Amino acid sequence: MWQRRDAGITLVELLVGMSITGLVLAMLAAVTIGSMRSTSKVSSKNDVNNDARTAVSTMTQALRVAQPILLVDGGGNPVKINGRSVNQALEVATSASLTFYASMAASVPSPAIAADPPPTRVTYAYNTSRRCLAETTVPGTPAMNAANQRYYRFTAAPTTRCLAFGTVNVDGSALFSYSTLPEATASMTAQYASPTAVSAAGAGIAAAQLASVRQVNIHLVLSAVSGAASSTTGVNSSVTLVNTLAKGSR
Repeated sequence: MWQRRDAGITLVELLVGMSITGLVLAMLAAVTIGSMRSTSKVSSKNDVNNDARTAVSTMTQALRVAQPILLVDGGGNPVKINGRSVNQALEVATSASLTFYASMAASVPSPAIAADPPPTRVTYAYNTSRRCLAETTVPGTPAMNAANQRYYRFTAAPTTRCLAFGTVNVDGSALFSYSTLPEATASMTAQYASPTAVSAAGAGIAAAQLASVRQVNIHLVLSAVSGAASSTTGVNSSVTLVNTLAKGSR
């Protein structure tokens, strides 16, 4: 008489099943990890792109309202270049940093001296301690000198904020470059030839040339870490300093 064997699986079958299950789980884990890494890289790239675009947009907007002011010494006396008083929008212009005056204030602190809001001194440069591209602003205070000329003092405490975190232009390229534009005449209103580059090498543009700058070019290469991934992106902008142009050329 045959004895019936209880239904079940053998040890070999169990081991084979476990091996297949383990292999499937390992494949699923690899796919999941790869997908997460890819998503992280895309997210990092987007974050860095957005930071760079925001930083360049902020600098561009400020440069559009760059405002020439009377250049004075510590006593409020006009500084003369080639025997003439100078009104200029740029204070310092190098390939890595830029300081200029801009019409950014919303109120008038001294109506008896000046009816218009005073300019703000703006500096864009890399802040090594914060590891970011920073904006530093100092509000101007209007004053009158002995010759009854209005000028501005920038003695208030500066305010600094980071526009974009990471490293900037590690490839050695210039963050800022500058150009002049030939002034328009009555017969060629608003018509210009090609911009002429102004060298900002070393200590930057010479004081005698600052007043001639009419265009600022921004080339930001931002490298940053977002989450577990790092990314690099580049954003460019070219800004004409419209308030420095002759009235007939606007």
